[in-house]
Formats: sequence, structure tokens, C-alpha cells
Amino acid sequence: MITPMKKISIILLAGEKEKFLKETQKSGLMEIIKDQEKIDKPLEEKIELLAQCRRAIEEIRREQKNQPSPKKIKQLTGVPIELLSEFDSLHEDLTNVSREIDKLKMDEEKLQPWGHFSLEAIEKLEEHGAKTHFYIIPAKKFKAIEYKDLVSEIVFQDRELVYFITILRHKPQGKNELPKTPVHDTKEIVLPAVFEKSKDKIINSIRSHEVVLPKESLNNIMLLIEQKEKTKNEIQHRISGFAAYLDILSSFAATLSNSIQYDQAALYCNDDETGQFTYVEAWFPAVEESKMVQLLKSFTIRYFIADPQPGENPPVKLKNNFCVRPFESITRIFSLPSYFEMDPTPLFAPFFMLFFGLCIADAGYGILLLIFSGLALFKVPKDIKPVFQLGMIFGIFTIFAGFLINDLFGFEIFENPGNEPLIHANIPWDFFAPYKDNGRLVFPAMSFSLFIGFIQVSYGMIMQSITKWKNAGFKHAILPVAYLLMMAGTLVFAAHKNIVGFSSMMIGTLPLGALVQNIPLDAGWIILITGFVLLLFFNSPEKAVWIRPPVGLWELYGFISGIIGDILSYLRLFALGLAGGLLGNAYNNIGFLVLNNFGGWHSIMGVFFFVLIFVIGHSINIFLAVLAAFVHSLRLTFVEFYKNLQFHGGGKPFTPFSLEK
Repeated sequence: MITPMKKISIILLAGEKEKFLKETQKSGLMEIIKDQEKIDKPLEEKIELLAQCRRAIEEIRREQKNQPSPKKIKQLTGVPIELLSEFDSLHEDLTNVSREIDKLKMDEEKLQPWGHFSLEAIEKLEEHGAKTHFYIIPAKKFKAIEYKDLVSEIVFQDRELVYFITILRHKPQGKNELPKTPVHDTKEIVLPAVFEKSKDKIINSIRSHEVVLPKESLNNIMLLIEQKEKTKNEIQHRISGFAAYLDILSSFAATLSNSIQYDQAALYCNDDETGQFTYVEAWFPAVEESKMVQLLKSFTIRYFIADPQPGENPPVKLKNNFCVRPFESITRIFSLPSYFEMDPTPLFAPFFMLFFGLCIADAGYGILLLIFSGLALFKVPKDIKPVFQLGMIFGIFTIFAGFLINDLFGFEIFENPGNEPLIHANIPWDFFAPYKDNGRLVFPAMSFSLFIGFIQVSYGMIMQSITKWKNAGFKHAILPVAYLLMMAGTLVFAAHKNIVGFSSMMIGTLPLGALVQNIPLDAGWIILITGFVLLLFFNSPEKAVWIRPPVGLWELYGFISGIIGDILSYLRLFALGLAGGLLGNAYNNIGFLVLNNFGGWHSIMGVFFFVLIFVIGHSINIFLAVLAAFVHSLRLTFVEFYKNLQFHGGGKPFTPFSLEK
């Protein structure tokens, strides 16, 4: 739920402003209203210094993990500004060295195919008028070149590329030949004095494939990389030495943050023309009103407390129980609700758990997810804990869904006709497990996916109606009710006329179609027509009555085309669960096939490969299943449910004027 807020307008003596700000910051009860962005030069400098300090703390902690036992840097005084200055200098050196290493590694990668060769020999050839050209050319194109007429040598080749060199005369020396110049240890190349036109044509055709190599030899580059890496390690070691000053820097960051908050609050305290009074507005939680009043008694002050009014934008503070609280992180992925909306967190949380479980629908995967999340919960930082709390909740619901679908690591758990179960007992747990009916394979999970989609969409419309009634009045709350009545009437009609086989629809052992068919058809028509009439005349209460029917018909078209797609979208719950189960079963079959080929369970090699296939296969499957389950549960929440809830979001979090510890 959203914590109710109240607005307080305060007038106090200008001389008491400093004391007032200090006391209110200490209490942490209120958020000062910032109607427009205000900043001055000193405040801007403090904000930049705080950002610098926090970057330094983050970098030091990262380096501390690499070197867990750093030594204190003796020459530093422990003054925060000096520490930051020295750290920035080292960090800049580290950045420069890292860039140099990256560049050298790129040069090394370029030279690797060419191997170790003498740059001096190439330069000596060039002094005599012959230049060495390096080419990288596709193997197919290289085969078509008459390279035998050139002074060339293949240095390296693979299936796709050929690396080769040619040596060309650039400055005729008046002789037919150059002296024989050793280019490789085992071969000498003689350059002809004149090249025929055909050779020029060949050179021109491959000119675009010529590459320019680094000016250093491969040996020198490798030595430089080694030296730079050593320098980098020394700098990193010095940076990790700042870990001894983390407490000083953290304390400085907290002090600086508090000073920034104070300066920002002071900017939004508006003095009157005489300079005798100060006016300030703020939001605070309604439950803290008694504390706020008690705080203000110590000042010569006048204040006025009021409830938020339409058009205002109070900050949002969510307050949910321990079961729903982890889902607040999912709410924030989209947006916090605006103050006058419902908090969607407790509305979608039960559905999200169920969706996630149905998308995986494997009890074994749920057990692993529960164990992993439970163990990680004790190791991760506090701000990450909600993620693994969600993991535990999802694990429990995945186990539950796995029993309903009758699946554990791709094996069937309970006994059904024609299967080989893990438990030889006909326990009626697997309500949604596939079964055969007159030779036709039936998937109850598919019907259940559509059913749960209908329930969530309808629930969203009910909550939409309640929100509109609360914020805009009764007339605006009628349109969602009209949609609900039309949906209900349509279901009764479909059950009686057996449209798309609805009258025989089963969800596990529940004959849903037959139950709906018990409602009289005349009652269904009354419900449907009532909804249609309400739609025609209450679609836009702010418009004239004669305009509403045409608008209602357009709304009806949009509703029919949208609601069908919304409910069908929930079939993804069934499809993902089915795909994951089939894939898990496929890994099991491959494992048993290999096991049997090696002689069964008596073969050590057979057992080894079976376990290997089982572990690797199901590891891949559980990763894909968890990822898909989360993404598609998000989609159903943020698209289908939020659309029918008419959730817009855009709320800003409540950030009280307080002291950072």
C-alpha cells in the first residue's frame, strides 16, 4: 500500500532557520518540496566532490577483493581531500596504463600470424629501393592470383585467409637486380629490376587487402606488455592500500552528503522581502503527524497541515508486509505508482508467484532454486537480499506447480496410465498433468492458463473501478464494471452454445464449462445487455450524453479486439512449462540411451556419461527456464494486467531530509 502523506506549510523567524533545518534533518520526518531546480556554485562543487569520493570508495572496494590483505600507504596523512587527490592520480595512471596495454595487445594480435621477423632487415631492403608489402586476403581470391610471377612468400594461412608478403622495387637503381638479401633465415629473394604490366595489374587488384603492421617487432611488443602489466599491478596494489582509509572516506562521504542535503534544503526556504520570515513547504507521512507537531513546538512558528489535493504530486512511500515487500523491487522496474493510484505490488504479487511457477513447472528445479536462494540470502549485501527472497518464494511455487503438472527433472512423479512414475501410488495431486481422453491428449494446464488470465484481467478491472470511484467519483467507475458484465454474459452464452468447446472445458477435475452452463441463458443475456447499455452511456461521463453512444461503440471495438489478445497471451504460461518439461525429458532420454549403450547401471563409464548429460542438460534448461519465467511473468504483469488496471505510474520516491550515517 501507499503510505498516506500530508503537506505542511511552515512560516518561521529567519533567525531560527538554521536551528530549524538542523533539527528537522536530525528527525528525518519530512521531505522539503522542491518546486524547481535550485543550485549554486558551492553546492555544485560539493556534489562533484561527493561523486568523486563515492567513485573512489567503489573502486577501492573492487581492488580490495583482488588483494584482500592490502598494506596501508604510510606516506598518506589520512586527510580525505589529500586521499582523494592521491587516489585520482593513481586511478588516472591506471587508466592510461590499461589503455596502453590494450593497444599493445591489439598490435600483438596483428603480428601473431606473421610471427617473429626482423624489422631491421625490412628497413635495410627499403633503403635499397625495395619495400615489403603485407597482405591479408581471402583464400578463394588468393587462389585466383598468379602470385608465382611475384616475389612473394606465404607466411600463414587457414581455411579462410592467407597472410603473405611481396617485395617491390620503388626506386630503380640502374641495375637489373638488387643484391641478394636474406629475408628469411632459410631463403633468399632476388628482385627483378623491371615489372611487367601484368604484375602491376596483380598488385593493383590486391592493394585494398594490404595491411600496415605496427612499428615494433613482436618480441618488443611482448616485452612491453610484460612491463606494462607489472606497472599496472603495482598501481593496483597501491590503490588497494587505500582500503585502510575506507572508514575515513566513508565518514567523509556521509558528512558531505549531509552538508549537501542541508544546503539544498536552505535553498528552498524562501525568505520574505523584509528578511524577517522564512517560508517552507514539505511532505511527511501522516502517521508521523504527532512527532512533527512536537518538533515544531520548540520554534516561534506558524504552520498549516493539509491532505494532498488533486493536481499535487506527493512523494510515494510503499508499505507492505514481509511477504509482499520483496515484490516492490519488481514494481520499481516499471515505475512507482503515483500517489493517487493503487499500489500494484500486493495486487500482482500472488499472480506473479503463480506465473513463475507455471512457466517452469518442475518440482526439481524449484527445489534447486529454493536451496540456492536460501544459501545466497546469508551471503549477499542487504540491498540485494530482496532478489533472493523472491528466489525462495519462486522456488516454493515452482515446487507446487511441479507437483500439479506431475514433473520432477523431466520425470513423472505420480502414477498415471501409460507412464513409469517415480512414486508408484495414485495420489490425486497432479491436477494439471496431461492425460489421454479417447485417444486425444488433453492438457488441463492450457485451460488453467486461460482461466487464470481471465481472473487476473477481471481483477485488474475491478481494481480500476475502485480507483476511479475513489479519485473521480461513481460515474467514472462504471465503465470497467460494464466490461466485466459483458465478459460474464459472453461466457454464459458461450457455455450454452458450446462455442470453441467451452461447455466441456475442464480445469483438472473442475468442470468449469458445465458450472457456467448452470446459469440460465436468459440471465446471461440480461448481464450482457446491461453491460452494453452501461458502456454506451458511461464511457465518458464528462462528455455530452448524445456523444457517448458513438464513442461507446468505438470503445467496444477496442475492448473486444484487446481483451481476446490479453487472455490468449496467458497461454504462454502453459507453453513455457510444456517446453521446459519436454526439453528436460529429452535430456533424460539421451542420458538413458548413452547409459544403455555402455551396458546399463553396472558400467562406470555409462553412469559417468549419464550423470554428465543429466547435470549439463538440466543446468542449461533451468537457466533458460528461470530467465523465461521471469521475463514472461513481467510481461503479463506490465502489459496485460497494468493495461486493465489502467496503471500509469510516474511516482517519485519519498526521500526525507535526514542525516546519512
